[in-house]
Amino acid sequence: MFEQLFAKRAEQVKPSLERMKTAYPLLGFPGKDTPSILIGGTNGKGSTAGFLWSLLATQYSNVGLYSSPHLVRFSERYCFSHRNFDDTDVLNQAKQIEAQLPKELYQQLSFFEVATLIAMQAFEREGNDFNIYEVGMGGTWDATNIVEASCSVIVSVSLDHQKFLGNTIAEIASEKAGIIKEGKPVFLGSFFASKDGEEARQVICQVAESKNAAVFLTGTRSLEESGDFLRLSDYFRPLWQRSAVLKDNFLLAYQVFNHLVGDQPMAQLDDKMMKIPETLTGRYQPLILRNWDNKELILDVCHNTAGVEKLAQHVLESFSAKTLPALICILADKDINPMLDLLRGIFAPIVLFKIKHERSFDTDDLAAQHSHLEVHDSFEDAWRKVISSWDHSVPWVVCGSVAAVGEVIEYFSADKNLADEFVLAGVDPTR
Repeated sequence: MFEQLFAKRAEQVKPSLERMKTAYPLLGFPGKDTPSILIGGTNGKGSTAGFLWSLLATQYSNVGLYSSPHLVRFSERYCFSHRNFDDTDVLNQAKQIEAQLPKELYQQLSFFEVATLIAMQAFEREGNDFNIYEVGMGGTWDATNIVEASCSVIVSVSLDHQKFLGNTIAEIASEKAGIIKEGKPVFLGSFFASKDGEEARQVICQVAESKNAAVFLTGTRSLEESGDFLRLSDYFRPLWQRSAVLKDNFLLAYQVFNHLVGDQPMAQLDDKMMKIPETLTGRYQPLILRNWDNKELILDVCHNTAGVEKLAQHVLESFSAKTLPALICILADKDINPMLDLLRGIFAPIVLFKIKHERSFDTDDLAAQHSHLEVHDSFEDAWRKVISSWDHSVPWVVCGSVAAVGEVIEYFSADKNLADEFVLAGVDPTR
């Protein structure tokens, strides 16, 4: 369905906002007058964006969320609080955008730029009350940064995409800070209150000062003790209780929510108002495989060294006396060997598997110390091998990339008994 658009994924990343600056006005500045929020950071921006979308949906009828990448369906990138948006809807928007733009310009646009324009145009046509955009890479030249956001959010900063963002924390933080708008506040995640976040915080605060933007650091005790926060925190507990990181990101999202709604009286909460975003799937998510003798998996989309470190923290807290086995797939453009160095300190045995993706790793990418690891050409092959010697006392962890977790979800989607396991995290594989 999306062959033409997906063909653009094979192209090189094009670090520039100039193409968006040309295309956006030609489409009529879609979404320009709608209050919007930009959410960036190395890790945690997807869950934070999802939490904010869920919170705003309790108070407003039409709230849009644009996130990336998707797990199974391309349409997962586009969430509306008031209706479903499927692949056909996305394709129709893509065709309209292609028809509205000069052929040469459309051909120059990257995959992510077209995907972002689809969100902007769809949000405009739905007449949303708020739009939330998850930044793709960096910030300064990311396609989402064409949005004149009401406020910006930066969840964390760590080494990732160094080829495009820089080789130091200071350089990457400067790129992330590019989403801060003149005179508009920026909200920082709890990472920036830690010693590890000090250097990045200083860089971001300098950029904010130059743009007369107020800086808010999340995690104040007064916020956690407020009545509205306690009520909403308890209401959304099923979504954030899986890990301390999710709780921190919920707190950050609530702080932004509190800023946006101000003194507006809170609407009465009921179960029908619970909007569960796709962006919470695969965040340290347990999965019981009922048709496989109740075997248990833990899915995690960690895709860089900082994400692996957080996964290690969760595993050690939950299984301190046990060593868990793992099925792992890391994309070739990531720090595959440093990530495996960390993962081998947590899990044993480790089984690697490849996926149907243009960025899937190859055995040639493995350093000498990892060359002996078992490698399978697909998740199905790896799965068939590990279930033959399954130890029911511990779950297997599946991790390494969003794309890998997506393939695992798709693999098990034919099992109708899995539907209930995915509803909590926002993915129903029977759809």
